[in-house]
Amino acid sequence: MAKVYIDAAARTEPTLAASAGVIIDGDEKFTLSHCLGAVDNHEAEWHALIYALNFCQSKGITQVIVYTDSKIIVDSIEKRFVKNKVFKPFLQQVLQLEHDFTLMIVSHLARKNNAEADHLAKQQLFECLKALNT
Repeated sequence: MAKVYIDAAARTEPTLAASAGVIIDGDEKFTLSHCLGAVDNHEAEWHALIYALNFCQSKGITQVIVYTDSKIIVDSIEKRFVKNKVFKPFLQQVLQLEHDFTLMIVSHLARKNNAEADHLAKQQLFECLKALNT
């Protein structure tokens, strides 16, 4: 079973976000990160999850345990419900992707235990900001 660690970073001036993931599948380790543009941190967390799940799918990974420090994501997937309408399309996309895995678990992880994904997201956000200023 692949272990997937996701996180996001965002700022308000200028509004910009980035997401990242660390995927460990046996002896292989993959790192993912990308700029998202003007979205808030919660949306960026959803993007990180979807991006990581799509990546796993492209690598033929069929069983994943996803670790995130976003309680909103964990609760939304467990309850299969979101209060905020903005997140509904993200939840629907994740639930659709779930069908492509024989096992998909999304688990809450304390921020301090998600250091590598957190660092990657912040590093990517810095790179996004640099690109804006060049």
